Amino acid sequence: MFLKPGEKNYNIIGYTPNNCKVCGQAFVLEPGFYYGAMYLSYMLSVFIALPQFVLYYAGFDMSFRAALVLIVLAQIVLTPFIYKTSRAIWINVFISYDAAFEIQNPKP
Repeated sequence: MFLKPGEKNYNIIGYTPNNCKVCGQAFVLEPGFYYGAMYLSYMLSVFIALPQFVLYYAGFDMSFRAALVLIVLAQIVLTPFIYKTSRAIWINVFISYDAAFEIQNPKP
C-alpha cells in the first residue's frame, strides 16, 4: 500500500498511491475515507503509551515527567508505523483480500 523510500516518496510519513500496482484497487475510495483511521491511530497510540507508562512509572520508579518525556519521544518515533498501520487496518475493514486474484495474476 505504501511506496518504498526512493519511489517518488515526497511525504515524510508515507505516500499512498491512488491505485494498487497489481490489481488496480483504488486506495482512496472517497474523499475523507481515512478519517476513521484517525480514531484507530489514537487507539494504537494509547495502547502503546499505557504499557510504557506503567513500565516506566511503576516498574522503573521514574518520575511522572521523565516517564512522560520518554513516552512522547517514543510516540514521535513510532508515528510513521502508527500512521501506516491505522490506514492499512481501516482499508482492510472495507476491502477484502482476494487470494484467487493473486494466484491468477502473479507478481512479475
